[in-house]
Amino acid sequence: MGLELVTDRGQYLCFFPKPELAPEPVQLWGSNREKPWSAAECLPKVKALGAAIVAARPFDRDVPNPAMEYVRSLSGVLCAVEGYNAKVKQTANDLAVEAADVLKLPCVGGSDARGSLDEMGRGATFFKRDVLTQAQLVEELFKGDYWPVMAGELPRLTRPGEAQAQRKGGGGGGKKQQHRRGGRR
Repeated sequence: MGLELVTDRGQYLCFFPKPELAPEPVQLWGSNREKPWSAAECLPKVKALGAAIVAARPFDRDVPNPAMEYVRSLSGVLCAVEGYNAKVKQTANDLAVEAADVLKLPCVGGSDARGSLDEMGRGATFFKRDVLTQAQLVEELFKGDYWPVMAGELPRLTRPGEAQAQRKGGGGGGKKQQHRRGGRR
């Protein structure tokens, strides 16, 4: 379990060794309905609570307030950068890998599945060691022995009515996409 922290300078995935002890963000910073939480204020506090912090989609211009170059200033705060996200444009993924290289951090992968179960697993993180508990997940994130991976074919976007025709035998799958491996070098 983790927390997706949406700030004024990007989105961050925060994983706590004991999530049941982690406070709700609203308890720490109040409501974010009026304006996003301040990354400069939130990230150090979350780190002090023992969280492993990953910059999610840092160069994705399709989300509000992407981190962009700000992510490069987070040395010592982040444990990883999302270097492959199945729903992000390739150039944004490439820029994220470059930022991770500058920070000397590994990359994780994610599918960003929200719409359906078919989206799950398009992007993932391959850990060198087995991860069986939340505490082990946080420990492994801090160790940095993992890589982003892409699996399967991305679903083909269809126009209304095409999906049913494809299920009856028409249409092909999506294109296979390639992504260079990010992380430590």
